[in-house]
Parts: sequence; C-alpha cells; structure tokens
Amino acid sequence: HIAEHNINKTICVPLGAAREDDELICSLSSKHGENLITNTFTALGVHFDNHASLKEISDQNYKNKVEKATSLVKTWNKRNLSLIGKNQIIKSLLLAQFTYIIIPMIRPSSSTMKAIDKLVFNFLWGGKTDKIKREIMARPREGGGFDLLLPKDFIIGLKVSLVSKLVNNSFSHLWKDIVTNLLRYPDFPNISIENALSASNKHGSFTQDLLNCYKEWKMRATEAGKGSIDHCIWDNSVINDIGSKFWNISLINKNIRYISDFIKEDVGEILTYNNFKNKWGLDHNEISPVEYASIRLALRRYN
Repeated sequence: HIAEHNINKTICVPLGAAREDDELICSLSSKHGENLITNTFTALGVHFDNHASLKEISDQNYKNKVEKATSLVKTWNKRNLSLIGKNQIIKSLLLAQFTYIIIPMIRPSSSTMKAIDKLVFNFLWGGKTDKIKREIMARPREGGGFDLLLPKDFIIGLKVSLVSKLVNNSFSHLWKDIVTNLLRYPDFPNISIENALSASNKHGSFTQDLLNCYKEWKMRATEAGKGSIDHCIWDNSVINDIGSKFWNISLINKNIRYISDFIKEDVGEILTYNNFKNKWGLDHNEISPVEYASIRLALRRYN
C-alpha cells in the first residue's frame, strides 16, 4: 500500500519476474499514474537500467564519470601546474571520480579505458605527445620514475582489494557471502580465486571479472619480481594429467594447494613420494604413489 500523500515522491522499479508482469504494472500505473513505474534510476550516484546488461550499465556509468572528469580537467588546465602538481590532481581528483563505480561494476571496456588514458595523459602533458614512456612514469621515484598511478593499475588495485576481503576470515559482510557463493568452490575460495573459477565462468559477470583482475595482478606482480607464479594445482587447466584436472580433498583440507608445497625448498626439486608424505605427515590412503606420480609429471611438464 502506498500512502497517497507520498505518491508524488515515489517511484516503483519492477525487479525479477515483476518486470514481465504486465497486469501488475498496468494496475499500478492506472491507480497511481504512469510516472510511478520506471526502469531507469540512480541510487547513490550509480545509474541503473532495468533492461540493460551489467556491461551496458557499467559502460554508461564510466561514460558519465569520464564527462565529469573532463570538466575537472578543463578547470585545472587554466592553472599553470607543474608535473608534480598535475600528478597530485590525477591521483586525488581525476582517478578518484571512478573509485565509487569501480567497486560494484565490471572493468570498463577497452574504448572507455582508452578515453580515460587519453584524459589523464593529455592533462599531464598539456595535450601534447608523451615525453616519457608511460611505463617509466609509473615507476617509483627511487627507480627513476615519477610514481604516476596508471588508470589500469588503479582499477586492478581496487578490484584486488575486494579479493583480499574474500579470503579474510575476520571480515564478515553480506556482500562477501554473495560473491563467495558465486565461486565454483564456495567452501574453498582460495582455489577458486587462484584459478579464476566462478560458478558460471561467464564472461562479463562481476565475479568472473573480479577473479580475472586478481589473476592479471598476480601475473604482473610475479613478472615484476622476476619469479615464477606459485600456481594452485587443484582444478588447474594448465597443470593437469593429460587433460584431467587434479583434485584431492585430503590434501586440500591440509592446505596443500600450491606448486611450492611439492617442491624441496633448498634445491628447488620436486619432492619424491616418500619425502612428500614425510613433509606433510601423510599416509598412502591420502595420496597414492600413482596419483603422486601423475602430479610430479604434470609439474615437470609445466616447468
């Protein structure tokens, strides 16, 4: 029931099956006016469209923020700022415009990313061609760079901060429960996260986009450290037994999940079956010689 004195301040957004319930929509519209029902609305600064996909909603919100950031650039371009001053504006004002929508939305499309990059670097160099490579500008000052925060790094950083909350046992929130249940293995979020496995693996879904960001961040962080990625071996499409993925619930429950768990630390060699059992206190019922031999062969093929 909607109180008549509040009807002019009210809008109704059909959700789920109600979107296709013509009888309900017609009933509400005839009783309270056609302006009551809407499929587009803004909540806490985020624009929503009842008939649009998450990608379309995300693109529209990023487009709105690009326009707002463009207006800020026009204002600050009137001031004769140094590169240091512009760098501070980029971090504190321009990129900050996108913070709020990066959290609930998927990453922007490639065309939108190009628009954001263009906006940032045109502002930095006064609309002229870059004088220094962007990769160099992004380095810390002690490494010969300018400590510039690249838009792509900024977005991935925010996404990865969300992933860290999923595996933080002290963090409790309904949002965490929802996303965890959308992982392929809700009971083993680490395995799902490390191998970027959502329940549907649907490209363009929020959860899959979040996991892909973490995967990309981990690869880049490893390359920067000039090391190799310590992959989780369970349900891994790369480390497998000639197409069959590995899964051993006994080892998983004992937190034996990564390549490093099978490696002899001082020499970097794969542990023998007996050494592996002794290291983790296992018996042959938890992993057989045949199963372990398959894992050893898979690790050798991967390396």
